[in-house]
Amino acid sequence: MANPDLRSQWGDAVRAKRLNKGLTQWQLASAAGLQQGTLSKIERGEIAPADAIRIAIARALDSEVVDLFAYPPVTGEVAS
Repeated sequence: MANPDLRSQWGDAVRAKRLNKGLTQWQLASAAGLQQGTLSKIERGEIAPADAIRIAIARALDSEVVDLFAYPPVTGEVAS
């Protein structure tokens, strides 16, 4: 996931899911075994987390990693 746009999209999805569940960054980071600062960088798209970290975050959010790539649902027109 070296693409900055993908990092940002995944980070946005993590933040949206976290807020939807009423969790603070500290609570999610703790549940996923991360430092709060690391989670903050992930949410801002500054770093691309390793697969193990993505899995830990998804589990802490009661989600699957793939679901976070589509959360929140994308709306708008599809270019043809």
